[in-house]
Amino acid sequence: MTRKRTIMSLIISVVLLMTTSVMAQNITFEWTRWDNVITVQPSTNTLDIAETQEFQITGGEVRRASRSWTDPVDIEGVFYVEGGQPEEITPGQGETPGTYTISEQSGETTLVFYLPEIAEAGDSFIVQFNYSTPIQNENLVDWIVIPGDHVAPVNSSRVTINFPEGDVPDEGLVRVVEGNGSATVQGNSVVIQSNGQIPANQMFSLQMPFGEGVGAAANAPAGNQPAA
Repeated sequence: MTRKRTIMSLIISVVLLMTTSVMAQNITFEWTRWDNVITVQPSTNTLDIAETQEFQITGGEVRRASRSWTDPVDIEGVFYVEGGQPEEITPGQGETPGTYTISEQSGETTLVFYLPEIAEAGDSFIVQFNYSTPIQNENLVDWIVIPGDHVAPVNSSRVTINFPEGDVPDEGLVRVVEGNGSATVQGNSVVIQSNGQIPANQMFSLQMPFGEGVGAAANAPAGNQPAA
């Protein structure tokens, strides 16, 4: 079985008139959380994803970041939150605060967004990406939630897989391919929660079959089941 190889990376740059390599040495941060809400759409053979990343800046100044995918994605919206209501980041050109640009090269899609305000040490902010992607393997959610090249620790990751058409699979069918996590069924959703902090450069990825012929949650024994 071929695994989906989606590169998820977020590069933080500081606001300094220096070279890129020097800038990278002057910013320190951690992810408070890196969550996914994945809605399975069998009728269109796609996954609708709301990806939420919350940052805590511990050193330096940040004004932009980027997110890249090697699988085809359809970007539907980008939102920014800092201590209040979500603010939509709109498509733009150049480096205008509160805008983003999208480029494609060699099969890779890169989204660069510019924060509405500079984030400094002690600040925290949230960015949410809404997008859809084709299901690469039929009847299988196969997703790299957090890439193996993230340069800072992630304190928590929660993945919610929604099945709007019902027939929620048993949580015991969830396989955490990289990392550690526990799965539970909640209504028409399966929730996978990471077990503890995810260190820098450690991947968190999962697989879950669904559809006809896959065991339903109603037939599962009571109690929480750890993901394998």
